[in-house]
Amino acid sequence: PNNIVFSPDGQFLFAALRSGGVSVLSTKIPDDITLLDTEAIPGLVQSLAVSSDGRHLFALSSSIVAIFSFDPVAGNLRLERSFEHGLSISPFFGVEQIALDATETRLFISANGQVAVFTTFGLPLGTVAGVAGPGGLAICRFEDKHKHDGDDSCRPV
Repeated sequence: PNNIVFSPDGQFLFAALRSGGVSVLSTKIPDDITLLDTEAIPGLVQSLAVSSDGRHLFALSSSIVAIFSFDPVAGNLRLERSFEHGLSISPFFGVEQIALDATETRLFISANGQVAVFTTFGLPLGTVAGVAGPGGLAICRFEDKHKHDGDDSCRPV
């Protein structure tokens, strides 16, 4: 896999495949990790993001963003929609990243020296050029406003 991410409850692992797809594995029983489903995606899959309720998976490929619904009872993915992002994605696996904002209404994509922002339905909201470096994205979620002291840094809550 190029990239992996767990469901929020830790019961499932989603893997971005070099072959252009996403797999779901059950991690409920640590000694018996099981492949449940694999769905194809056009292009090379780089990065994955999961919604906070674990019901949606966002997959960034070299050509599209695919949005899947996930059924934890059946353990399968279903493609809900996709959109072409039009970005220049590095061929080096795992360099470009996708992240959801705290409201889960916007997607941030790092792509070849820029960060692009889209709605989760694919509407482009803008880009910030000049963001370069070998890295990715992280979104801070302030679960409890009382624990944020106003200095704009992220801390576990």
